[in-house]
Amino acid sequence: MNRETPRASGSQGAGAEKSPSGFYDAAFLHFRSGRVEAAEQHCRQALLRDPKHADSLHLLGLIRASANRLSEAIDLIAEAIRVDPTVPDYFSNLGTLLQRLDRLEEALKSYDLALKLKPDLVDVWIRLGDLLRRQQRNYGSMPSRGRRAACRDKRKLHGDCWR
Repeated sequence: MNRETPRASGSQGAGAEKSPSGFYDAAFLHFRSGRVEAAEQHCRQALLRDPKHADSLHLLGLIRASANRLSEAIDLIAEAIRVDPTVPDYFSNLGTLLQRLDRLEEALKSYDLALKLKPDLVDVWIRLGDLLRRQQRNYGSMPSRGRRAACRDKRKLHGDCWR
């Protein structure tokens, strides 16, 4: 969904692939290449070594989402958020999954939390706009409405999405 590159593992060399971060990095690359089963196996290896490895919990949630197992995906991403509530991608992806299940108020809160962490996430603003349009609401009804100013420069790139 959002994460473009794996997080750098803290260790280098021959032992790096045996750390949770090393397994996560491999899982991420497999997932990006469409090798979902291999990605899941690597996530599981990471979580065996560290059951609270937030990136692996999140990625396993994305893997579940790709298999349309949305309730499991939501649970895994919510656990990643409990472990590390500072990653906007976790909230963004959680919001997307909640929206797919028509849990719109929860999705709204999740998008808002993502924007509190990183106000210039254009894709979250677009999804938020789509959600508000479905609810026939506007940005003025959002708790994060003051953070819209941080995205003004992005309007030029995505003008139609801001109307």
